[in-house]
Amino acid sequence: DLQVTTPDLFTTSFHSHEAISLLSISEAGVFISSSSIKIRNEMHTILSQSVSHLNPEDEIFASSISVMVIRRRSFSRGMDFDSFEDDESTKSPSNGHGFTRWPTSKIVSYGDYRADEEALGPSYFDNKKLYEYQASLPKLPVPSLEQSIQKLIESSIPLAKNENEKKSFLRAVRDPKLKLLHQKLVEKKDSCTNTSWLSLWWNQMCYLKYRDPLKIFVSYFFTLDDDHSIDPVDPSAGVKRAASIITAISKFRKKVCSGDLPQEMIRNKPLCSAAYKYMFNACRIPESPMDSYTIYDPSLYSHCIIAHKGFFFEMDFVDKRTHDPLPIHVLEESIRKCIDIATEASENKDRNILKLGMFTSLNRDDWAEIRDGLLKDVKEDLEVLQSGAMLICIDDDSPSSRKECAELFWHGGKDFGMNRWFDKSLQFICTTNGKAGLIGEHSMMDGMPTFNLCRFIHNSTYKDYLHEQKSFSEDTAVPVRILFDRTSVDFLNFGQLKINNYINAYYNLVNGYDVAADDYKGYGSHQIKALSYSPDAFVQQAIQLASIKAFGRSIATYESTQVRSFLHGRTETTRSVSQSSINFSRAMISSDRKKFATEIIGRLKKATVDHTNYSRSASKGLGCDRLFFGLEVVAADNDDRICLFESDVYKRSKKWLISSSTLPIPPGFGPVDDMGVGLAYFIDDDSIYFCVTARSDHRGLAEKMLSLLFKTLNEMKDL
Repeated sequence: DLQVTTPDLFTTSFHSHEAISLLSISEAGVFISSSSIKIRNEMHTILSQSVSHLNPEDEIFASSISVMVIRRRSFSRGMDFDSFEDDESTKSPSNGHGFTRWPTSKIVSYGDYRADEEALGPSYFDNKKLYEYQASLPKLPVPSLEQSIQKLIESSIPLAKNENEKKSFLRAVRDPKLKLLHQKLVEKKDSCTNTSWLSLWWNQMCYLKYRDPLKIFVSYFFTLDDDHSIDPVDPSAGVKRAASIITAISKFRKKVCSGDLPQEMIRNKPLCSAAYKYMFNACRIPESPMDSYTIYDPSLYSHCIIAHKGFFFEMDFVDKRTHDPLPIHVLEESIRKCIDIATEASENKDRNILKLGMFTSLNRDDWAEIRDGLLKDVKEDLEVLQSGAMLICIDDDSPSSRKECAELFWHGGKDFGMNRWFDKSLQFICTTNGKAGLIGEHSMMDGMPTFNLCRFIHNSTYKDYLHEQKSFSEDTAVPVRILFDRTSVDFLNFGQLKINNYINAYYNLVNGYDVAADDYKGYGSHQIKALSYSPDAFVQQAIQLASIKAFGRSIATYESTQVRSFLHGRTETTRSVSQSSINFSRAMISSDRKKFATEIIGRLKKATVDHTNYSRSASKGLGCDRLFFGLEVVAADNDDRICLFESDVYKRSKKWLISSSTLPIPPGFGPVDDMGVGLAYFIDDDSIYFCVTARSDHRGLAEKMLSLLFKTLNEMKDL
């Protein structure tokens, strides 16, 4: 510990597990010295909230990366620093930004939405538009067992291979043990106050306990619209796009973290806002046997993370007091500074810095072991990266086609995967020619909240922000700091052989998967609606027909349906296979389409209506898959052997060879089954975007499925 004697009014030093820091208060102002940006930000926030609120005339200096000086025109005497953490003023919106100070600087979550909200305290949600209707949201229902069994039968029987399988399955669904399990599930639902009976199980078993790499099997990605105010051949196009996106994010972040963002509504029904807590200043943490998820008090942090050439940088992007975006020219200069430092570091052969981002794409247990080895020496740098508002990845690449963008935004390909940190809640990728994409870590947040952020980004351009801040003329970059500059190849003490094995595993994973993406331009939602079809149900029938052509039979198909109209609701499954969908597909394959067009159209209408009805039922929490997931969990907890769960037909009905999802933005994700495909789509007014992913050893299955989808949509158009 430091021993300090000064004539100041108040001087202290304090030692934590992160850093030795010095706080000195005098008539002139405040001197804070710490190697920890978190401590500096926290002390600044405490002072600004608890000590005669900082006034506009107060001058704040960052004289070096580890020192902050606040020069006060006037300063209050007689402060009790021991009471700052408990002072109510630290828990109310501070001057300028409207954020509510959390009772603690961070929350370590294990997937329990309710526990995380309790840690924030009930007052956190008061008087915030984002949570205006949160307390009135209904709890997720436990669907009727009989109705769920009927849904299961209707979607599973078409997948049976013979009559014996059908009969065995129909006997299994009448197992009286199912009623006992269902009753226990109802009792669990009744005992769950202020949360969903499903959410903790779902978050832990389907995400945090999942051990396979995030970048292929968990994360999703979006391709953002081009910013047409940026010339793609401009050498600064990527920097300008990054600065524009950072500006938009900072504005949206302030709305979210202050609670000023209105709660989402669908058909006048509010949607759950729980996921927004995990959007910014958040990171998944590898642990064995289950990961955790750390969220940080956004009022304490003003930095984001910039990545270039596999190097990571800490960079302020908002004003520390107001959390408004820094001028866009300042952001541009700061990003260029990161690029220059990274370029120099990559060319300096004496600085053998290990690019740690690669390890975040490994199996979770392997990454947890590596991270444990890092903690003793670079714990603070890890904390800085994890607490950053978001990660901006600057790639020296110029993708042009949909496929090239999808590959880059999905996993980074062979060249840019090291320029990612797949644990971060949000990563934005910006390329040399101004293309942009998003990678979302899926554990605690689904796609619609991140789509809302992207929609906000699309609403303004670089040129708009340039005009907004044209009064600023001086090009002054904020300080930036490279992270992990002490890590070398032998830093982890694993030996070169083990490091090489991890690198090989990284490349094998990238090489093991194909992606095919493009826009079908024959028609879109306008034409489909004009024929009185639901666009989504229509496209799902095209998927069914294309999948039969690709696999030679009907296969289980998953479509994600959100249930955020319920407290802590996430998704339910819409099962796309039905007898009516099979009847339509068979008629399209085996009939003379011109001769029997009227009959085939009738079958198509029936199939789309059935699909829409199932989707509406699922959105009300009345699908069957989450119920049977819950029944399996209860059975496992009680060591009950249930014949249904061992049935071949039941297992086949959940083997999602096609995992599909649609969003109002070009999305993508990996397959959930090694033998199947991930199929993401976006139905625009006059076109339909598809992104298909599959293992590369399936003889071009991704490209084949995309081609069959285009051909099928043309055939349906010809009807």
